[in-house]
Amino acid sequence: MRIIAFFRPKSGFGPDDFAPHLVDEEIWSWNQFAAGHIRELNSAPTFGGMICLLEFDSVDEAMAEMHNIPLFKEGMLDLELHELHPFTNWAILFDAEVRARLPPTPP
Repeated sequence: MRIIAFFRPKSGFGPDDFAPHLVDEEIWSWNQFAAGHIRELNSAPTFGGMICLLEFDSVDEAMAEMHNIPLFKEGMLDLELHELHPFTNWAILFDAEVRARLPPTPP
């Protein structure tokens, strides 16, 4: 299952608070990448944190593993997990009545 994770530092913590934990954090994330659980990891400056695409059998399994993140264990991160499913609304385009209303495909 694809899961999107939103990580944001909790207020009150700054770079000096995070620094002692960053090596352990990177080791944890590398191990999760190598295991196929982290598919993509992005910094999101406008969000103020990181957004991660995960692969686990369930959200519960993902959350259990996220509790092993060093910064999360230290109480320094807020975390949200959300299941991702295929966007199936495009299926309506294959309905005969709807197809009759679509503009012709250019050559």
